[in-house]
Amino acid sequence: MPLPGPKPKPTALKVIEGNRGKRPLNRREPKPKGELAGPPSWLDATGKAEWRRILEALPAGQVTALDWAILAMYCERFAHFVAAIRRIRRSGGVLVKGYRGVTTKHPAVQIARDAANDCARLGAELGFTPSARSRLELPELDEDDAASIMRPTRVRGGR
Repeated sequence: MPLPGPKPKPTALKVIEGNRGKRPLNRREPKPKGELAGPPSWLDATGKAEWRRILEALPAGQVTALDWAILAMYCERFAHFVAAIRRIRRSGGVLVKGYRGVTTKHPAVQIARDAANDCARLGAELGFTPSARSRLELPELDEDDAASIMRPTRVRGGR
């Protein structure tokens, strides 16, 4: 059962933004470590391509090894969305002949809608949407930090 009220803002964002609410900061909030593994082996080609596209576009540290499963779910749902849209287009559109010739909505329309909603929800959790990014503020980096972020990182193979 979800907790009531808005989702709490991560402590790092409170520090960056200046803790406007002046509430005590959680100094013991977990800080995920580790490099992000490669895409799971069970993702299809579309999901793996989306995984690579996302990792190339994200700033360093936005998605960590702890976020592997959520990113995998996002990529899987994205692949479902693409497959549903392709099926709709191959069959001639969103309306099809149903039982006894009655025109009805193509079943893949609901699959595409559900996948799009899941992608939007998961993407917002990971900071992929414009509104989610507008709430993020990255700290200014000194030269040592910038050099360490620009250094290439090793990505482990898929699971």
